[in-house]
Amino acid sequence: MGDPVAILDVASGGRYLLSPSGQVMGPAAGAVGLPVIRVKALPPGTEVQLADEGGAVIGAGYFNPKSLIAIRLLAPPETKIDRDFFVGKFRRALGLRTRFFDRPFYRLVHAEGDGLPGLVVDRFGDCLSVQFLHKATEQRKELIADLLQAQFNCRAIVNRSDANVRRLEGLEPEKGLLRGTLGGPVVYREGHIA
Repeated sequence: MGDPVAILDVASGGRYLLSPSGQVMGPAAGAVGLPVIRVKALPPGTEVQLADEGGAVIGAGYFNPKSLIAIRLLAPPETKIDRDFFVGKFRRALGLRTRFFDRPFYRLVHAEGDGLPGLVVDRFGDCLSVQFLHKATEQRKELIADLLQAQFNCRAIVNRSDANVRRLEGLEPEKGLLRGTLGGPVVYREGHIA
């Protein structure tokens, strides 16, 4: 089954071991005074540092005990997942897209492919369509929408988080307008077709 891995809860500073059977055991990696707990004790969307069995931190990410994928790694060890983190990811994604597309009609953020698991952003000129597909991105929806609005000065940001995969994360599908207004159809251009 494999060795347990240590999870370090960033907010509380607690250290736990995640066993292959899905049980979190504490104290771990030298921490003292923590009770033995089950995975469900850490709230969905908790920012964590993942460490190997020797206690060496191997990455930063989000934890969700309700998901089939309990930990989604986002960054190297000790990375702070904050506004600057997301702005950097958006700028990098934009830089990659503008190398290949001469018009702003493309998938701007492709979840894991752009280092942002659970987040998909499609760009249609001055409008964005966003999918928040797991608990951690859902919890940061307002921050992400604010940062996208600031970076792209969008006419509208539409929430299209209506994929059934959200149910696997303990979330209900939803959709609606997050920012701006839509006064009619959005014109999409691909090649010479609009």
